Amino acid sequence: MKVNEIDASEALEYNNFEINISCGNLVLIVDGLDEIESILKEKFDLDSFIQSAISLNEAYKSCSIIITSRDYYLDKYIQKDSVTVFALLGFSDELVSEYLTKRLSKQRVKDAKKYLLNFDITDESRHTPIYISLICDLVDREEYDKIALPEILESNYYYSNSTLDNLIYKLLQREIGKQSLEITCDDYFELIVEISVRNQGEISKKDLNEYIQIFFPSIEPTSNLDSDRYSQFYISPLLSFDRSRNAFKIKYDFVELWTKVRFVLSNFIKESLSEDLKRLLAEIYDGSSLLLEELINMKSIAQINYIEHGGHILQKLIKDFNAPNKKLVCTRKSIFGGCYTLFFQTTIERAKVITQMILLDYLDLIS
Repeated sequence: MKVNEIDASEALEYNNFEINISCGNLVLIVDGLDEIESILKEKFDLDSFIQSAISLNEAYKSCSIIITSRDYYLDKYIQKDSVTVFALLGFSDELVSEYLTKRLSKQRVKDAKKYLLNFDITDESRHTPIYISLICDLVDREEYDKIALPEILESNYYYSNSTLDNLIYKLLQREIGKQSLEITCDDYFELIVEISVRNQGEISKKDLNEYIQIFFPSIEPTSNLDSDRYSQFYISPLLSFDRSRNAFKIKYDFVELWTKVRFVLSNFIKESLSEDLKRLLAEIYDGSSLLLEELINMKSIAQINYIEHGGHILQKLIKDFNAPNKKLVCTRKSIFGGCYTLFFQTTIERAKVITQMILLDYLDLIS
């Protein structure tokens, strides 16, 4: 809700606001701190942020501050005496049944539970909520049937041994079939890349229409109105529409990170250096990034030789660094990010030492 939309009777005056904080009547919640860091990048100082939250808590002892985040920065939280860390549990079988009953019809609850068994996504008898949400998206589409949901056979982006990849692949296959779209799941993935990588997670309806018109020319418009030309994509299970901005966003935050990881891996395999890849590698130039963490986690699933393929990318980056009229700061960051990706097989800390020893000397020598 926007500030100017709040009913005056529900707003707190400054003095009352301060009194309520002092009395512990208010709880400050910062949801998704890792996502804030991902957006602001080097402009965000995690240590300063945590310290400011501690200072606020110390000034108003009765005020509770709750921060949710992935466990990537867990060590930094644990080191603070004033911070208590909790780990969220997944859904129990009882909570799963309650969630499915509220969201799906009785028959589709049965279908969803079958998928839960097939995908084996439990962790110590707990179910990951986001997987359950994806399964609901999968079965809660009109004309659902369990036929015509092929396995991942050949793809540049999806990995058949990844539970998440299989779920998204089947979800998109269902959507492609339902909308009679003459595209593949790889084509759909590249549309998500356009939104999450090249447009920072948001694309205007006009730009989306133009993308579809250029890259999917076989798809017929559903309307003569420019604003509603391709409604088949507007109802995508992976997109949400922001009416105030007349733009589409990625529905799930994790899908953006998932897309970036698969995009980097695909470019590594093809040994293809693009401006998009350079920007993503630049995000991990200091060795502290969710993208780097996910790339590390994907090593056993992707089963590609990071040193071999990434080494060729690194050579191209260094060559690019020497080229005239290049953005040296961005290229330099990309080289650091590429090195972290290559050397992570030791440890992150060791990768930092190796990267800094090699690149600081080398880049200072050639710059």
